[in-house]
Amino acid sequence: MVGRGWIVPAVAAALLVAGCSGTDETTTLEVELRLSACTAAGAECFALTSEGVRVTATTFDGRPLGTGTTDQRGVTTMTVSLTAPERVRVTASSPLIEGGSEVAEVDVPPRGLTSLTLSANLSRDVRGHAG
Repeated sequence: MVGRGWIVPAVAAALLVAGCSGTDETTTLEVELRLSACTAAGAECFALTSEGVRVTATTFDGRPLGTGTTDQRGVTTMTVSLTAPERVRVTASSPLIEGGSEVAEVDVPPRGLTSLTLSANLSRDVRGHAG
């Protein structure tokens, strides 16, 4: 038994490190925003992209997870930290969106990539009085 006293502390340290590795997982959340605009008669509708729209991700209890701003493609990517799969509320806010914002919910795992396409109506103020 002499010289084996290190085994228990070494195993305990390995288990501690292994147990902690799952507590700080990250996932990439990619959000694509599409603004819908239709002609006055509603015969044709278009999906437009919008640069500069603020997008936030929060838990249902309001804990902030991440923020981003859409690029010229209407896409933003953010890294969020979760300890377990969680339903996340994603909000896009802009005066270009009817009502000022659009909200969607998505289930996000604690690691990997989650993509969401968020559709919103183009604001009537932007469309003018054609509709």
